Amino acid sequence: MQGMIMLQSISHRRISCLVAVAVACWSAATFAAVPPPVGEHDQIEFDQRRAAAHMRELEGRLYRLAEVIRDAEPDHAARLMLGLERARQELIVEQMAEIRKLLNAQQIDGAVRAEKDVLRKLEELRELLLSTDLDLLLKLDRLRRLDEALKTLEKITREQERQHGLVKDLDRDGPRDDAPPFDQLQEDQQRNRSATDDLRNKVRRATEPGSPAPGELGAASGSMGKAQSSLGQGKPSGAAGEQEDAIERLERAREALEEERQKLIEQLRSQVRAKVNEALKEMLEGEEKIREATERLVPAVKADPATTGAAAARLATRQRALASVADRTIELIVETEFGIALPVALRAIERQMNVVGDDLAQGTVSEAIVYREQRIEKELAALIEWMNEQPSLASEPREGKPSKGGCKSCGDRNKLTAELKMVRMLQANVRRDTVNVDDRREGRAVEPGTRIYRSISDLEQRQVEIQDAVERLGRQSCARCATEPNLRDE
Repeated sequence: MQGMIMLQSISHRRISCLVAVAVACWSAATFAAVPPPVGEHDQIEFDQRRAAAHMRELEGRLYRLAEVIRDAEPDHAARLMLGLERARQELIVEQMAEIRKLLNAQQIDGAVRAEKDVLRKLEELRELLLSTDLDLLLKLDRLRRLDEALKTLEKITREQERQHGLVKDLDRDGPRDDAPPFDQLQEDQQRNRSATDDLRNKVRRATEPGSPAPGELGAASGSMGKAQSSLGQGKPSGAAGEQEDAIERLERAREALEEERQKLIEQLRSQVRAKVNEALKEMLEGEEKIREATERLVPAVKADPATTGAAAARLATRQRALASVADRTIELIVETEFGIALPVALRAIERQMNVVGDDLAQGTVSEAIVYREQRIEKELAALIEWMNEQPSLASEPREGKPSKGGCKSCGDRNKLTAELKMVRMLQANVRRDTVNVDDRREGRAVEPGTRIYRSISDLEQRQVEIQDAVERLGRQSCARCATEPNLRDE
């Protein structure tokens, strides 16, 4: 037991050191993101080089430490490898190099925008390294791998169908002047076979042991190899048959991957629900504190505008941090298909947070901002209440599978009802805000660039998103669902 405690302590210190390196990257990049005064261009470029060096060091340490502790502490090793993969997928080091080029070209505004994106990625990497929910992280990583595999498989299948069509035409009509030569067809087949083999290796790492998907991809590759051989011998008939078999095998692999992905989605529901609830509460508590602080600043704005403006700018940082929480929550919901209407609601709240953050960053403090903050609180509270009232969002479909007609809602009408309730709430909010904007307009023409013009554009965007959610719900439903009494009421 003492040995286990010692190992845990050592691992914790090592991960803490890695987090410190990530923070160093973050700090250096933060300094580099500030537009330099005249004459300090060389210093800002040096700081950017230093940030990139820290990032390369972090990637190296992540890999080396993961290898060292792989056998003794597989969970921590998996977390470190996830961090390394995330850093490489996000191309952080490469993006830092691009920022240096922008700085060399004196394109400071572009460099600042790129630095903000790097800061966001570094913050997410730090949260990943410090996260205590490793099971959720690993499942999300598997989900991303399955999604990527399905996209690649779709491309391979389309290419195989294209080649099969050409070979069938060649077999039926014989050689034509405009037909591709056999050596070109053979080369195309070889290339698609190599892509299938690469995908098979990736699928093995993404699927559970015993999944039929890798085997089907291997069989498809074998058929492609036979087709390739037939094409090399100038026999389109034999090649066409093998290519048709390859397409069937690819389709079976797709079905296996889709089934595994759906099982993983169902496994994630309860964990995602807990994360969403946690994020909603964090945003509500944070917004309440920001609103209370803003209320205290309103009476002092005329007496001491400089101090008030500085305090407002600090609140803007906190407000934008909450907007980032909303953005990450939306990404989680969309990625795990947890809900259709919920991301629409959160996007509307995120936009409001960004508007408040922009106003506060400019030192603006007013009753109007307090009112908008109160609106954000009310909408967050409504989402928390909605989540608590909809236990079906965390449950598997009662009938397990879609109906024979392909309807996904017949298996869980309670979930469809919950989605429709959310849509109705969103539409009511848009209608209320439309009336408010129209009252402010007072019949006057609206000039582009004005605040009221931006409000109208925001309403338009929200209405489009609601319409898209309704259409998506419609595609998942059928006439039988629509005639259910509880759904007609919605």
